[in-house]
Amino acid sequence: MSDLFFWLLTTYAVGLAALPVAYIALPNLTDRGFGLVRPIGMLVFGSVVWMSSLLKILPNVSWSWWLIALLTAIAGWAWIALRKRTDFVGFLRRRWLQLILTEAVFLVFFAIFAFVKALDPDISHTEKPMDLTMLNAVISAQHSPPTDLWLSGYPIAYYYFGYWMLGGIAQMSGVQASIAYNLALATVAAMSAAAIFSVVSNLVRRDGATTTQMLAGGLIAAVLLLFISNLNGLWELLSLAGIGSDGFYNWLGIKGVDLTDTSTGWRPEGWWWWWASSRVINRFLPDGTELDFTIQEFPYFSFMLGDLHPHVMSIPFVLTAISVIANLLFSRVRWGIGWLRSNPISTVILVLVVGSAGFINTWDMLWMLLALGGAIYFKTYRESGRVHLQAIRNAAPSFVIVGLVGAAFFSNYYFVTMQSQIQFPPAIPTKYATRPIHFFTVWGGLIAVLVVFASAVVVPAVSREFAILRRSITTLGPNSSSYAKFPWIVSVGFVAFTYFAWIIAHYSFNDNAGGADLITRLPLTGLLGAAFVGLFVTTYRRGMRGADDGAQIAVILLTISALLLFWAELFRLHDMFGGRHNTVFKFYYQVWIFFAVVGGYSIYYWMRRHPSFIGRIRYLSVAAVAIATLLIAVSLYYPFAATAGKSSESGTEFTLDGLRFLENSGSAVPEAMDWIRENVSNDDVLIEAPGNSYTQHGRFSGWTGRPAILGWTGHQSQWRGGDEWWIDRNGDVERIYSSPDDAEALALIERYSADYLVVSPNERQKYTELDVSKFDRIGRRVFENEQVIIFALGE
Repeated sequence: MSDLFFWLLTTYAVGLAALPVAYIALPNLTDRGFGLVRPIGMLVFGSVVWMSSLLKILPNVSWSWWLIALLTAIAGWAWIALRKRTDFVGFLRRRWLQLILTEAVFLVFFAIFAFVKALDPDISHTEKPMDLTMLNAVISAQHSPPTDLWLSGYPIAYYYFGYWMLGGIAQMSGVQASIAYNLALATVAAMSAAAIFSVVSNLVRRDGATTTQMLAGGLIAAVLLLFISNLNGLWELLSLAGIGSDGFYNWLGIKGVDLTDTSTGWRPEGWWWWWASSRVINRFLPDGTELDFTIQEFPYFSFMLGDLHPHVMSIPFVLTAISVIANLLFSRVRWGIGWLRSNPISTVILVLVVGSAGFINTWDMLWMLLALGGAIYFKTYRESGRVHLQAIRNAAPSFVIVGLVGAAFFSNYYFVTMQSQIQFPPAIPTKYATRPIHFFTVWGGLIAVLVVFASAVVVPAVSREFAILRRSITTLGPNSSSYAKFPWIVSVGFVAFTYFAWIIAHYSFNDNAGGADLITRLPLTGLLGAAFVGLFVTTYRRGMRGADDGAQIAVILLTISALLLFWAELFRLHDMFGGRHNTVFKFYYQVWIFFAVVGGYSIYYWMRRHPSFIGRIRYLSVAAVAIATLLIAVSLYYPFAATAGKSSESGTEFTLDGLRFLENSGSAVPEAMDWIRENVSNDDVLIEAPGNSYTQHGRFSGWTGRPAILGWTGHQSQWRGGDEWWIDRNGDVERIYSSPDDAEALALIERYSADYLVVSPNERQKYTELDVSKFDRIGRRVFENEQVIIFALGE
């Protein structure tokens, strides 16, 4: 309990220290960034400690983090006390309720997700061991970049800045990594809830929302983001009740969803039945062979599963970026070099948000540049007398400067340690199309919530602009100007070009491409293409008319969402996985966040507009909300059922310690790990048996924070783009354990400057020719119990 208290207290200290920064940097938001103080604090303090440790100015230790936080707090609060005290007090008096509600959201969601993780805390399967390894790597690193614990002598090649920031909280609070891991998940969820509540509250407040409307929009947005599932829970519930035939579930084609579960309770009881909801989109041959394996995680699934991955850690920072972009669009100060000079704190936060995007989660770079570029262009167009070329000239230089400075600040990652696995060409055509029923299963609930906003804002705008387009085509004179045609030409041209590019690439790259592929691809792709065209036209035209309201941010996010969904149907990143599952995974995850934001705004919009509807429109409005409510209610079944099911599979008692399962298993390994933590220096190199991913190999290094010669081999290939990084090491470690030649083993030990060697059940099982007496000759036993022997080497 004390760990939870000190961790939570540390997050409050970080937020309090960063509050003046947020207040100064985000003056155009009604809450002045209050809901973002923790991610902003983590971003600022993490960036300073990262750069300071890179330059060997400060070490990456607890007191460095506290020092930076303290200096920031002193400077920020002194500035407010001396120059903005009256304004700040007035702000608190005006917005006290909004601020209290935001903090209440953080605490409630933190408590909920800490409880969920305590029910099932084990860091024992999927990629959780890897994530704990990353967290231990950044905690144990004295300087950046941190050493790869599974490839000694090399820095981490993965995007690790999310781990770095959360590792900083662990160091500041003094909480051990195995507990910090689960508290980090709860904190990310809570920060995400507070951040989306802040985003939606600011958007709707700008557009005139009442307190009730603000509260409803913000809370529902948080629920849409973090609590609902896709509609696979509906199919699970129907199959559990025996509703539907074998033919229906065969047609549905979701692996694991059928009539074979004979459970009689309120939820399925099959082993890992809840997994199917993250693997909806697929195609199968009659023999069950998967043709189009994809991943569609959603936030609740991610937090319940417990993989502390970059796409999960990035959620509050994505929402922070949306707020920073909204603050810029809402600003009355002209964009340009003058804006950067006159808003130095805002500029610093903008640079850090943009620069760190790819460092936290590389997939966030695309949407962020599109959203930021669009907002800046619309702002400068409004400020440039509505002259396109002048707007571009005003927008581009400062936009480029922000991007370059951000990339330069984090250049050690982008240009030194990052390794790409992307092959040439970087994008290739997808082979299979998403079935509409699968698309509906993933997106049906969220899209239903968006219908009110889309029908009230987007549809009328598109109808109006299409009428103007028709007149411009059929009428000579001023109405025939390119003003009316431009957004249509750009959007329709882009969709058509992309589709025809896919056709050419499909028949060039993909085996067994047939003529029917064009037909099966059209329904969903055509719908998404049309949605992108309509949203692009709406966003562009509203921007040209000077819109700087919350609705403009909403349509920008919807436009980017349609673009990402459309793109994922036609092209995929050319990575080593051999399918589009990673592209669908990461794009869909971002779209879920955007849909949740716009969904919250849509609720406000409905509450504001519904009383003015009459007649048929009013009935349609009620029907639309009723359908959306029903689908969202159904989507709430899965989180409760899945949490109950998954936690029942864990044999660990209620705790936040992710490694408690080792002690409960009766294994003697934890005792050996404790000895390593207490007696082995952070930069001493271990030798242990490497192995395939998703196994217990690499645990002594990964779970203690001491580097090993090699850990999970498959993940090294993923991170670095090939097996040439580890193939020799794998053979060398085998010879160290198996060779009868002491001299050969010693030479290999010296090659890797190894300090300790572990002999545990893993090594005995993998290396059947292992002779422990050899290590008595070349080393010294420093630890021994019934399962594990640790030898000190080179003494």
